[in-house]
Amino acid sequence: MIWDDVLKKMTSKKSKKIVILELMILIHSDDKFHKFEHKIIEQIASIFKIDSKELNLYSQWGKIASASYTQGKIFLQD
Repeated sequence: MIWDDVLKKMTSKKSKKIVILELMILIHSDDKFHKFEHKIIEQIASIFKIDSKELNLYSQWGKIASASYTQGKIFLQD
């Protein structure tokens, strides 16, 4: 992967979590978790040493955050 070197330079647990959480919001923004997205996020989680249970929790949060944003946009429509 092209971005391996960049990801490996991230050393703080907090920055790794932020990256995963932000990616999960993007992944779930279309209400689909495509195989390609799943493969990439698993590769990133492996680099960050994030296990599948923790990754699943981040995925659930990403769904909620994405849905909340979408709902907020609907509420603000005229």
